[in-house]
Amino acid sequence: MKVYSPIKSPLIRGLAVLFLIGIPAWAGTQDQGKLVEQPPPKTTEPWIITVDGPGWLAAVTGHVGFHGVNPYVSVGVKQIIDHLNAIFALGGEVRRGRFGVLGDILYLNAQAGQATSGLVSKVDLGLQQVIGELFASYRVIEGRCGWLDLLGGFRYTYLGQQVGLQADNVAINVASTQLVNQFAQQLVTDGSNSQALIQKNIVSQLGALDGHNPTIPVGPVAVGQKQVIANLVQQQVQSQEPALAAAIQAGDQAKVNQLKSQLSNQIARTLSNQLNRSFSFYDDWFDPAIGLRGRFYLNKAFYLTAESDVGGFGIGSDIAVQAYAAFATGIFTMTSATATSFISWHSTVHSSRPGSPFRSCESGCFGRLTPPPHLVMLCGVGSSCDRTLSHDHHEAGSGDRQHLDSHPRRWRKRRRSALRN
Repeated sequence: MKVYSPIKSPLIRGLAVLFLIGIPAWAGTQDQGKLVEQPPPKTTEPWIITVDGPGWLAAVTGHVGFHGVNPYVSVGVKQIIDHLNAIFALGGEVRRGRFGVLGDILYLNAQAGQATSGLVSKVDLGLQQVIGELFASYRVIEGRCGWLDLLGGFRYTYLGQQVGLQADNVAINVASTQLVNQFAQQLVTDGSNSQALIQKNIVSQLGALDGHNPTIPVGPVAVGQKQVIANLVQQQVQSQEPALAAAIQAGDQAKVNQLKSQLSNQIARTLSNQLNRSFSFYDDWFDPAIGLRGRFYLNKAFYLTAESDVGGFGIGSDIAVQAYAAFATGIFTMTSATATSFISWHSTVHSSRPGSPFRSCESGCFGRLTPPPHLVMLCGVGSSCDRTLSHDHHEAGSGDRQHLDSHPRRWRKRRRSALRN
């Protein structure tokens, strides 16, 4: 007997195929409906660490005063460079998101000698200066065209100055003899004004101590020695005045000549001892400061940048102002001819030296050399695109790193390729 199989029927086979195809499709639809959508992974702001070496070419102008003497100082860039012993500068910044910390330090050591006239034949000058800054920053504005930061922190200033004097013994002997002769002449006429004679023959020839037109920006550290010398000579003249006056009135010329010679030699020795000396001044202070800095992108390769802060407020300095403006590229920063950078400050210095203001202005150009961002990334400290690339480049770099983090295999492959390159 022939058994009938329904599977062999074309109609039944077609229905069975459609049923079997529909089962996984229906099952897949049900499974997909039960999936819970996962939130996107949270991305953290990268740490951006920048280290740079600023180069500073500065001219110095202003007033540096001691004991009420405030000469005007004007020293050019070449003049400072020619007398440098050492110079060092380093800057850096750490940033994450809108917050950052930045600082820099500048050390300068210079030495010079210059010939002078009068009772001093030569003046040797020494200068040491340290300026360090530390600021916290907050980015209040950031966009495709640039950014603007608020700054708050402090500036430390150290200043060391030395003045070494070399006496002109020939000029000293001549001046001493002239002083004694004129003083004896006044005694003959029954009237003497030793202070006026000392001012005319001695003090007027100590102009080298006033610190005018120094080779390097050093103030008149030894200017107080003028009054010291005047007082010593005055005491010596007054101590010999009675004996010299008596010999003149007695007409004893030999005695007069002897007393004049003794007094002249005594004054010459005093002048020589007081003018073969070194004098120094050291001081340091902190200035709180607040400021702004910003950057405006001209295109992907060039931008304008500026920074300004003001501080002091009578805590360290009376007022301390710093500002710069620059035209820059992603490779180096250089001040343009019309946008000079300058630092100026005014301070009443150490309390043991009352009435000794320090006021100067440094102006010139500078450059900053920052490592390329890929070198910083390979060292494991993050991207420095904030300093060396435009805002667009910075966003692309950060986004690329975040994208690779979500694809571990692809990231390892790309990282090995970067290391080989």
